[in-house]
Amino acid sequence: MSYIVIGIGAIGSIIGGLLAKSGEKVILIGKRNQVEEISKKGLRINGINNTIFVEKIHVSTDLSLISDKDVIIICVKSQDTQNLAYELKDFVKKSNIIISLQNGVRNSKIIKDTTDVTVFSGIVLFNALYIKPGEVSLTLKGDLILETNSLYEGKIKSFSQVFNKFL
Repeated sequence: MSYIVIGIGAIGSIIGGLLAKSGEKVILIGKRNQVEEISKKGLRINGINNTIFVEKIHVSTDLSLISDKDVIIICVKSQDTQNLAYELKDFVKKSNIIISLQNGVRNSKIIKDTTDVTVFSGIVLFNALYIKPGEVSLTLKGDLILETNSLYEGKIKSFSQVFNKFL
């Protein structure tokens, strides 16, 4: 399974970093300053009990990289959802699934209506703190709860298992 995480603030960095540490194929898409810093220094997740360091992780500002990924995980701020959905529209395929891990109740609908791709909502039950590009803190451990349906249960379950083994 291959993943792309869009938005590498606190939540996106933790999600992407844990996927990469698990050996999954993942690309992080973020702002230029974030991408440059993580490219140079890697990604550090300071945890409650330990620190996870991901030295080599693929980061980019190029949204066109989503076209060959199975799962697109969106972690941008709610106010950026509509613009991002319009940008994604040119690159997504019907075979992609999108997981929205964002605050707000309308984000999944906005993404679905704009891209016409299957979108699942998720709830993050952990607390994350953005320190600076390439460094985040996991200050409260918890689960990741994802919406699912029988057609996509395998992909969603696979993602959940990879992620939840660290939390």
